[in-house]
Amino acid sequence: MKPPNTACVERLSSTSSSQRKATVKRIITIFAIVNLWLSASAAIKEFPTQQGFTVVLTDDWIEIPKDVLDQLSRQMAQVSTAKIQKWDYGYQLATGTNWAAYPYILVQVKEEGRIRESELANFKKVHTEMDKGLKEAEDSTGGFLSGATLGETVYDDQNHILFTSMQMNVQKIGPVVGLTAIKLTEKGAIQFMGYTLEKEADHYVPFYKKAAIDLRLPADLIYNPHANDFNFNGGRSAIIGGIVGALGALVWSLIKKKKTA
Repeated sequence: MKPPNTACVERLSSTSSSQRKATVKRIITIFAIVNLWLSASAAIKEFPTQQGFTVVLTDDWIEIPKDVLDQLSRQMAQVSTAKIQKWDYGYQLATGTNWAAYPYILVQVKEEGRIRESELANFKKVHTEMDKGLKEAEDSTGGFLSGATLGETVYDDQNHILFTSMQMNVQKIGPVVGLTAIKLTEKGAIQFMGYTLEKEADHYVPFYKKAAIDLRLPADLIYNPHANDFNFNGGRSAIIGGIVGALGALVWSLIKKKKTA
């Protein structure tokens, strides 16, 4: 019997390995294309507001009624000594059992006057102010929130949005991640705050960023930088609004308010 041709065997083995790698790459590419197609084809849902701008989310989200937001604000005031926070709009997944069940979004409309972009773009200064206010915000909850840390602060000069992330532990719920997006308008700013459980942050934080960027503004609200704008000094109030807003799910779980009630 002739000994096996080792060179031939090596060539066959190498070819087989290359074919396997090519097949795996094709499968990965197909999955990537399918996922991209599914993301792109996801039906969107538009939520118009009284101020004229429109919030754009996917069609599995619903709007939280204003009277529910007002009640939520009153309930939060009972577990926080910070200035009462009021939200103009709120959104959550339709599958949520309670109102303000994670993931959810809260929106505050600020119309106290234009903000100078140069002040907001100096995000290092804003980040410092927010960091100073973080301890104050955490202390205001009397232990309901703990371990709060501020993440990266980035200014998107193309969309005129300041993004700030935060992490915290919510009593009886666990680790929560929040994203605050402050979008400049001709009348002030729209503060867009999204919250999610930490284990789902990889999905929802990018979703919140996209939703903030996709806010549709009417012509009279679209920000146009020019001289004589007002200074931005809302760092601390922004962080307080953001961190207190994360209490939503806890508050509603305590009073067991159901959407069907």
